[in-house]
Amino acid sequence: AAAEAAAPASRHALVNLAGALRADGRDDDAAAREAVLIERFPDVIEPRVNHGGWLAARGRHAEALSVLRYAPTTGRHAAKARYNRALALDGLGRRREAVAELRAALALDADYAEARNNLGLALMKDGRAAEAELEFGLAVKLRPGWPTPLFNRGLLSAKRGRLKDALADFDAAAALTPGGGPAAANAAVVRRALSGR
Repeated sequence: AAAEAAAPASRHALVNLAGALRADGRDDDAAAREAVLIERFPDVIEPRVNHGGWLAARGRHAEALSVLRYAPTTGRHAAKARYNRALALDGLGRRREAVAELRAALALDADYAEARNNLGLALMKDGRAAEAELEFGLAVKLRPGWPTPLFNRGLLSAKRGRLKDALADFDAAAALTPGGGPAAANAAVVRRALSGR
């Protein structure tokens, strides 16, 4: 009985520790704790979802899909689980399935800016510019201080020959990025193109 009472406490302690490590920017340490949690307590959802995302972000897409296979499709963590599955599927070149997962994530949480941005990228790769632009615009509205969807919308506008729109987005993204990053470099290229040089 004492062992049974200790198990939930240790499970919750490990979940809390993994979350604290992730919040502190110690993702590798958090991932190690999450792996232990998944092995010892396969029914615990949050570490499974987070660990799958960590694996996908590191290019370990097949492993991420394996971990996320048992992630929820409904409930509190479902949108993030579907988003992380989309990352893994896209990394494996399975874009159609990735798009379906992103749409499912957005059906669960329409305000999920990262899913909107990544859906925009997938649509842009498929040549569906108007839909991609809409998704980037929604991501910008949902997370105004985030430069990534501005940068991506700038790329799309440049590709479509809408250089003034591209310049506005690149400048906005550069202003939000320390040192300006690639957005500043792209803005310089567009400025040269607009000035005829």
